[in-house]
Amino acid sequence: GFRRLMHEGSGRIKVENGLFEDKSFPADAKAIDWRLKYFSAWKRPTEIEKSPSLWGSKGIRPAPIDQGALGDCWLLASMAAIAEWPDRIKKVFNGQESYPTNGQFITKFWNYGKPIRVIIDDKIPGRQRGSSFYNSYTKRSPNGAWWGPILEKASAKFYGTYNNMSGGWMTESISALTGVPVN
Repeated sequence: GFRRLMHEGSGRIKVENGLFEDKSFPADAKAIDWRLKYFSAWKRPTEIEKSPSLWGSKGIRPAPIDQGALGDCWLLASMAAIAEWPDRIKKVFNGQESYPTNGQFITKFWNYGKPIRVIIDDKIPGRQRGSSFYNSYTKRSPNGAWWGPILEKASAKFYGTYNNMSGGWMTESISALTGVPVN
């Protein structure tokens, strides 16, 4: 079974200037529960580029998932493996076809065979250096896809914090992302 604390559902929400904000998984140090040197700011992809793309210019591709400062290679490897079948990644995003203008993502995870809805906003932790922002954890793909960092954030909420994902097993994340039982 899963050994991590699971944080499910939408919790408290706030809509400000038409943008969704998840108050149950706030963009602060509590969501990180990690070495603070790796982040100094939270930004939405719409603050980084004019028109962010959920899937990128080449669609869902497994290769360009780029791990950042977090030890969640087990999760990212599972994401890449599942991305070999793009429709399976789209199922985690409930069939969403494009980047939502309000910054709200509704994802589906699985726990012990039961589907769990995990709702997040699109604020990503990173470092601000001058006018440049660098994601602390999973990076946007070279073809402009944001699904990797967004799914990593949804996973952080599912597991409780980003730090809770430091070290794990692919079998755990494959099951959490697909509902398929694994041993």
